[in-house]
Amino acid sequence: MKDKVTLGEEVARLIEKKGWKMSQLADKSKVNYNKLRAIITRKQASTDYETVIKLAEAFGSDGDSLYEITGYAKPYKKPKEEMTPFEMIREGLRRLEEERAEKLSE
Repeated sequence: MKDKVTLGEEVARLIEKKGWKMSQLADKSKVNYNKLRAIITRKQASTDYETVIKLAEAFGSDGDSLYEITGYAKPYKKPKEEMTPFEMIREGLRRLEEERAEKLSE
């Protein structure tokens, strides 16, 4: 029976699944490259909640597994019908920026 998957193993698996390089994930997630490398090479066994959120959001829906592995709760996001106009604009701009960054990395 295989041991529990570590955060580093899961991040490495998701990088490979997306066909990215570690530097691309660092850019997309805004996580320091050296910190990311430490997580993947298991020199850093755990990490803070903010880093997990950044990594999970960079991976999109595939990143949900990072919350399970670390035991952190997935952050609550308001449904669109509960958002203020300002929050809707901010969310739309965030999505556009993600799409632009993804197109640039291809």
